[in-house]
Amino acid sequence: MKAIDLLIKRVHEIGHSRNWKVDETSNLLDIKPHDTEIAAKIISIDQYTLVIGELASRIDNVIEDWSKLQGFAAQVRTRLTPSRNEDVLLFLVGPEINEDDFPEWKSRATQIERNDLVCRKLVWLPTKQENTVEISLTSFIERTFLSRPWSNTTSAKQPELDKLSSTSIIPTSWKKILEENSINPDCNVIVEQLIQSLES
Repeated sequence: MKAIDLLIKRVHEIGHSRNWKVDETSNLLDIKPHDTEIAAKIISIDQYTLVIGELASRIDNVIEDWSKLQGFAAQVRTRLTPSRNEDVLLFLVGPEINEDDFPEWKSRATQIERNDLVCRKLVWLPTKQENTVEISLTSFIERTFLSRPWSNTTSAKQPELDKLSSTSIIPTSWKKILEENSINPDCNVIVEQLIQSLES
């Protein structure tokens, strides 16, 4: 399976697992890139509209492909309502590359991601090494809104961060320490004593 198809499949899986609306049948699908050689897919998921496109296999042609796909994303934005056209994301999928070529591709990907013209862009660079495509895809997904760790845990009880998280009352031991040091306060001493009182 091609890398772009793996990404699209993962987007669907995540969307359905979280009961998000995932739509590939909207009128947006009637939009085609002006350049028919550009491979791109439009997916509406939750409040976002994803434009997922492939970059050239030759690094010399990457900037040209990026420019065309960015133009396509701009075209998509013009078809969206004002409430949705700020939430367009461009996911760019590079070719499967060798480890030796990775630094140069990574540099180009960083250049693309720093450019916020039209919409935010994220680049996935799959590698040719065996069993690493799925790992790199997971790493890419974790950089996007699709990784929202809070999505399915909103009702879960949050862990207490310290002994005082369940109360707003200052402990008696703290009051005593603060009163004893009120005349000639030494911040370092006070902090040390407060920490010791918590540990005891």
